[in-house]
Amino acid sequence: MNDSSDNFAEKLNLLTDIAKKDGIISNDEEKLLRQMKISYDEYNQQLQKILKEGRVSKEKYECLKQFRDLQIKKNYEIANLDRKISQDEMRILIAFVVSFDLPEVADE
Repeated sequence: MNDSSDNFAEKLNLLTDIAKKDGIISNDEEKLLRQMKISYDEYNQQLQKILKEGRVSKEKYECLKQFRDLQIKKNYEIANLDRKISQDEMRILIAFVVSFDLPEVADE
């Protein structure tokens, strides 16, 4: 496992801890956490592919940013399936959104 994967695992553990804060993880929270793991994995794959190429161009940065935004939207929609986002789900979503690190763009 590389540093980036370890970092995502740590972030997922943090999200799980937030979900457990009230003592239970609801079915909705569990679904959301499963999707977040998938999103982290997909994002990490994209990030690793870009980083493997060496420098991060402005275009690659924008692609990764759009991909990140899509993952955030996907998870918001899952949290909102029942047309109600609980306080716990909102805490998890906020932590999820701020947990994405974008690489720096290389000077052109």
